Amino acid sequence: MGESLSKTPNEAIILPFKPVASSRIIETLSSNLSPLAERLTMPQDLTDTITKFINGHTTLTDVSGFTSDERSRVLTAINPQTNKLAERATQNFLSVIACKNISGDLGSWNFLADASKIVERNQEAAWAVEFNKLFQLNDHPGVERLCNILRQHNDNRKQEIATFVLTYLAVNRENRIIIGRFLAGRSVMLEKLHRDLYGVALNKAKLEATKAMIRLAEQTGLHRTHLDRSLAQIQQTDHAALDHLIYGETEYDNQCDGMYHPGSLRIRIHYGGSSKDRSIKQPDHVIKTARHELFHAASAQSIQQHSWRMGLTGDNNQGTEVNEAMAEFQAQYAGEFPDMVQLQNGKPAFICNYKTEVSTLYELQQKDPESFNTLFRANYGQVDNDSISQALSAYYDNLAEAYNWRTNS
Repeated sequence: MGESLSKTPNEAIILPFKPVASSRIIETLSSNLSPLAERLTMPQDLTDTITKFINGHTTLTDVSGFTSDERSRVLTAINPQTNKLAERATQNFLSVIACKNISGDLGSWNFLADASKIVERNQEAAWAVEFNKLFQLNDHPGVERLCNILRQHNDNRKQEIATFVLTYLAVNRENRIIIGRFLAGRSVMLEKLHRDLYGVALNKAKLEATKAMIRLAEQTGLHRTHLDRSLAQIQQTDHAALDHLIYGETEYDNQCDGMYHPGSLRIRIHYGGSSKDRSIKQPDHVIKTARHELFHAASAQSIQQHSWRMGLTGDNNQGTEVNEAMAEFQAQYAGEFPDMVQLQNGKPAFICNYKTEVSTLYELQQKDPESFNTLFRANYGQVDNDSISQALSAYYDNLAEAYNWRTNS
């Protein structure tokens, strides 16, 4: 998952996937950690994630539903197989905008408005030219002309007409193929935009994460095999598309600063603000967010066919607390703990995302380094079957105590 967005330095928004600020719930989790320990000890394929990513067999993060290999094939060849892939992407797209209509979202209108800009910037690309010709009005082709007409209406009417036009066009099989090819080109453009905005910051975050990973591996006894694989995954990790139709583009949409895409090596750095008033993040903020997501990507493993594990998480999101704590601890470590403060009682604390979870893990490292080291190694697939349960219990018992102390203080 991603970094939680904080309202203030000391007050984090509680999300469905985020650790729940309740000592009772944490105590319940700590009393039954055996399923999580069992999940962590399952045999894993340490090369599967990076191999599939390099070969283009992991899914992208836009509405098309393509893998990167499928997207490339759709854009470079026209044959029965790629036509079928293009049609499938269009069906995915139509399903999403149908759901957006039910929720009152302006997905269809926003799609056309963005499409007009993409077409304008890609006038030589066949996929853009074909798509633009679908919107033939009085012998003047162009999605921009349709958008200019729709801008004369209110939001509800714009959305209604946009949805009707897109759905009507998709009745024809040839049109579905053209729309699917446009979705492939759009996917590339969305990724490029993300990379152009935050590519330099991501590369700096990779350098910091790599240095931190090497130091921590030495301190914790992580085997070289697991270290090399994790470092390779950090280096391979790339930007994902920011698509308003499926995952949202902003921290408001997602209630987090960034997100790792499970089963892949792609991360998203969300825009600031909301979709109506979005802003570009400052480099320092992007680097901090990227470090957190990079450590998630570094911990990605395949444990069964079509089954992925991210770090210390188990089934039904069990282990989210310790997993997010580990990712943020490493992000803080890589930045030399910029968000650590000293409380009046002398205890260290963090004013970052997942502050209680990270503070608990930091204290575990100081007072029970053996348990911390066990969790760190397990995060990257080197699991000690005899000590993992004890290490998990040590963390969750302390976390329950920390939540109880925070509730009663």
